[in-house]
Amino acid sequence: RVCDDSHRIAVVEVNCETDFVVRNDDYRDFAQAVTELALHNHPKTLEALREHTEERRAALVGKIGENIVINRYTLIEKKEGHSYGIYVHGDGKIVCVVDIKGHHMVDVAKEIAMHCAAAHPHYLSPADVPSEILSKEEEIARAQIHGKPENVVQKIIEGKKNTYFAEVCLNKQKFIKDESLTIEEYVRKKGKELGAGDLTIISSYVRLQVGV
Repeated sequence: RVCDDSHRIAVVEVNCETDFVVRNDDYRDFAQAVTELALHNHPKTLEALREHTEERRAALVGKIGENIVINRYTLIEKKEGHSYGIYVHGDGKIVCVVDIKGHHMVDVAKEIAMHCAAAHPHYLSPADVPSEILSKEEEIARAQIHGKPENVVQKIIEGKKNTYFAEVCLNKQKFIKDESLTIEEYVRKKGKELGAGDLTIISSYVRLQVGV
């Protein structure tokens, strides 16, 4: 579930055991109430959110006979001069929120949020990829091209890294609606067109998928 107001966006993942309960009105009301509470009370931790809602959760578990868990919780503080896009897919099974630094970019942020749901990026940019993962990728690449000159090896490794970044980094992915542009390029292009500035960038994103 996701709720927002002029100051914040709250995203909460509430899990149950069966699809039957997912369609239950009491369960849906509980998930909505938890998300609204997170938005208005903005507890600092997931555990604090659970404590605030435990009595109602336990009562609902007793009523429907199935365990219910508040699994994840993210609170985004809105910033002045930023645009926010929210996309909910599959009856709340995937929720994506995109924060773009720049005015007039709400529709663009929504487009990118929709892209996130489909493309499943793991990181915002190459700088966010942990060094141990890059080292592992390089190790695999070196094993595949053993025996070549080092300068050739380095070029191949760089190419493989760029291919990896294009798969897992939001900024480097091809935009699903226009694959001639990366997400990074599309955001900058729209920023210029809409008067948001030449340095318009994605500041952050959140992608929550039930069970992932």
